Amino acid sequence: MTLPRYRLLPTLVLLFCAASIVQCEKTEEPELPLPESSDPEGWVLSWEDEFDSDSINASDWIVADGHWSHNGEEQYYAPDEVFLHEGKLRIRSRFRSYSGLDYTSGHIESVYSQRYGRIDISARLPGTKGMWPALWLLSVFRTWPPEIDIIELLGNDPNTIHMSNHWGPLTDGKSPWEIGQTRTRHFSGPDFTDDFHVFSLEWFPDSLRWLVDDTLRFMSTEGIPHEPMYLIMNTAVGGGWPGSPDQSTIFPQFHDIDYVRFYTRETTN
Repeated sequence: MTLPRYRLLPTLVLLFCAASIVQCEKTEEPELPLPESSDPEGWVLSWEDEFDSDSINASDWIVADGHWSHNGEEQYYAPDEVFLHEGKLRIRSRFRSYSGLDYTSGHIESVYSQRYGRIDISARLPGTKGMWPALWLLSVFRTWPPEIDIIELLGNDPNTIHMSNHWGPLTDGKSPWEIGQTRTRHFSGPDFTDDFHVFSLEWFPDSLRWLVDDTLRFMSTEGIPHEPMYLIMNTAVGGGWPGSPDQSTIFPQFHDIDYVRFYTRETTN
């Protein structure tokens, strides 16, 4: 098998991560009082990509070329499924015979990494049965956990996104959800496959805050990571959580990203 251009993590890590750790039920975060919205002011742009060039900047992004299946995913991540289209980054998923598999899709990760701050991603997500788009963060130290899932979506439920934090250390080889070190929240809203929405994470030393279109939807104060993390954007096809595509699945599907913006907290003298 051709190995992907990917930050290869230890085998134990790959068995559980890659936005596919949710075959088991996650633990819901206890309800916390949430403000009505988060003030977008007070942040300073530290890195961005508006995807308005002619091609993906290879110094900013790593596009995967390979197949790995931690929970039964059925796609090959092919480089030609990640490209720029009409000023946006497009991740395409297709029914396509490729390297012995029936589906191809795309997986891209940022070279840039950051500890703490805010991340805004404007995206329109793919839908229909078997699609599993995700926007998520992993540690630059190539250890797992931690993992922060900014959002995941199951294509057959396009109105619901899942926001999660997973932390360690691992105990006796058990995964975070087995020992209560996962917190997640599900938010049901509009059809996230119809139009672009801004998915944001605000990461502080003592808390994580998830926002959708600048409205706070989830907050957690447990298991906060304190190391730089990089961004992954992908669409898996099939797997234990979304299930395999079926006769209702429509191909091709498109996961479109208008922009990615990282911010640091503004400081005052």
